[in-house]
Amino acid sequence: MRKAYSIGQSDKKINLKVNIGTPGIAHTKVFQFLSGGQNKFLVESDVDSGSITNTFIGNGEDLIGSYLKIRTVVDFGSIDKSQWEQLCDTIVGKYAISGGFSGIQPYSYDEDDKTESNNYRFAIIDMEIDLIK
Repeated sequence: MRKAYSIGQSDKKINLKVNIGTPGIAHTKVFQFLSGGQNKFLVESDVDSGSITNTFIGNGEDLIGSYLKIRTVVDFGSIDKSQWEQLCDTIVGKYAISGGFSGIQPYSYDEDDKTESNNYRFAIIDMEIDLIK
């Protein structure tokens, strides 16, 4: 389910933080989707953790009216197969946007934001956050 963050005044400097908790190998990429369908890559995690430290993602004037798509892919391939399904159910995903009118706003993903491969080796989490005035 898409969330919302209120930026307020357009001169605000907006930051994003992502914490992924999993024994699998995770990778996160963040894109800004603009009206008309264009998108812009903003930031990505290191290759293993899927987490992103508190990072400047843009000024309010460049973000208002768009939305963020935060995609995390988790690979459990290095872990015993018998654990994959249970591990898919226990991924922790914490997100926070700060700098705007909403202050520091924490988010968690909903179950309908997550999909798993048929054998549970891979899980994909797609968080979407509208950036409103």
